Order: sequence, then C-alpha cells, then structure tokens
Amino acid sequence: MSAVRDIVESETSEIKLGVVGSHIESVRTRSERQTAVRVYDNGLVGMASAVGRIDLDALTAQARESLLFEIAYPAEPEGARVLSASHSGDERTLDELVEFSEAILSELRGDFPQLVFSHGVMQSREALRIRNDLGLDLSHAAVETAIVFMVKEKGSAGIFDTMVVASGAAPKVEAVLSTFRANLRAFLNPVGRAEGRQRVIFAGLDTGEASTLLKLVRTDLTAASYSTGASLFANKLNDGRAWFSDRLTLSECRDPELLRTRSLRHGGRRARPARPRHRKGRAVAGFGGR
Repeated sequence: MSAVRDIVESETSEIKLGVVGSHIESVRTRSERQTAVRVYDNGLVGMASAVGRIDLDALTAQARESLLFEIAYPAEPEGARVLSASHSGDERTLDELVEFSEAILSELRGDFPQLVFSHGVMQSREALRIRNDLGLDLSHAAVETAIVFMVKEKGSAGIFDTMVVASGAAPKVEAVLSTFRANLRAFLNPVGRAEGRQRVIFAGLDTGEASTLLKLVRTDLTAASYSTGASLFANKLNDGRAWFSDRLTLSECRDPELLRTRSLRHGGRRARPARPRHRKGRAVAGFGGR
C-alpha cells in the first residue's frame, strides 16, 4: 500500500466569566486551532503538528520527514467511513452569557443572603475532524455551558463550605436555579450526626462521581491491557458468567445517537441521558473512552 495521510483538525473557543463575592468580576475569551498530519508508510508512522494558520503541504512534508525515526505502526489505516455528530447547544454571545449568569446570581443573592458565591461560568465550543486519503471522514462538534459556584457561609473560616454545579448544551436559568436551590437548602438544613455504618449515595451515574468510580477499572478496559493479559477482564468477556457480581453488566456501544458522550477533556462522561437511567429496577449509565 502506498503512503496514507491522516489530517486531524481541532478548533476550540471559550468564554470564561470569573465570579467573586457573588458578582461577575472578570471576562476571559480564548480560541485555538490545531492541525496534525500523520503519514503511514510500510508499517511506520510519521507525525507533525502546528497551532494556528498552517501550510498543509509543508506540514505533510514534515510528517514524511519524521518517518526517519521509524516509529512502528503495524495496523492498517481505516478508510471509506463517514460519520458526523453535532451537538449544537445554546451558543451565547458574551453579552448574552453575562445576562444569563447575572440572572442566576441575582436570584441566589436574594434567596441566600447568608452565602457568598465564587468561581465562574464557562461556555466552550469544540470541533474535531479526522480525514484521510482512503475516504475516512469523522467529525464531532459540541457546545457546552458549565456553571460552577464555590459556596461559603459568611463568617466561615473555611475556603469554601460546599459547591453547586450545573452543565449542559442548553442550560436554562430556571432549571439551573431549581437545582442550586435544592442543593443549597439541603446544605443549610441542620441534621443530626449519623452514627454507625451508612449507605453512600452518589449524585448520579452520569456525573463526575461515577467517572471517579470508573477509574478503578478504566485501565483494565484498554486494548493494550486486555491483549497482554494484564486486564482484570482478560479471558472473562462474553462467556455468560458473572465474574464480579450478577448486579453489574458492562457492554460496548458504538452508536453516537444511542449513547452520546462528552468530549475527551470531560473524561468521556455522558452528556445527556440518551438511555433511561433505570431499567427494570437497575441503574443504567454510559461512559465514553478516549
């Protein structure tokens, strides 16, 4: 097979609003474009990358030159597959994002005068495309807004006392406030200290808490770990036996419409419940790998 060229293009843009003392105090914007070229030839791969505007022919030449390092790549490049996924949420202008954030903060200041909110709001847009000479063309684009407030009681000696978080492709003011109010009222509700053994309940299987739990076995799910026999799951797949617990089932899903996941920098966590969270009395969650 003659040499095959991959072109990988990534574009990101962000608006970050810094919150101090329950008010918006700063604004920061950032945009970046990255391009990488990979050349496969005779079981080897050469690579080159750049940020900003690029000369694609020059970048390809650099990738070809790097074949001299003889980096092995025994797998055949994939081709003749086209797949595009776009999760276009509410992409607000700077003024619209400030208005959205201030609408939330003003309500929180009025409802919880004994609390001080800090940290901020971030809107991000990401687009990724991979294409090659064999007809491969994969692309993904998404917009997400995250509202993350550190919360401190006035007079508290701590750096912060709790936090509230909401994120999504198209968060609405009232929905965010409903979530924050429920959490903050629970935080301010005095309860007696529990004694003895307690059941731990996580906020949701599609949140960071569940992602943290998955870290216990994530490396065991990689191809390298499984193929070398180092994985906990080595020789235990698809044999019909419940090796760990009859209450736990892991299965693979490669359909982006059935199981949407966040972009890589969010650890592959599920972005929205494309599947029911409960099925026949059992919790259901989806995770995406890098």
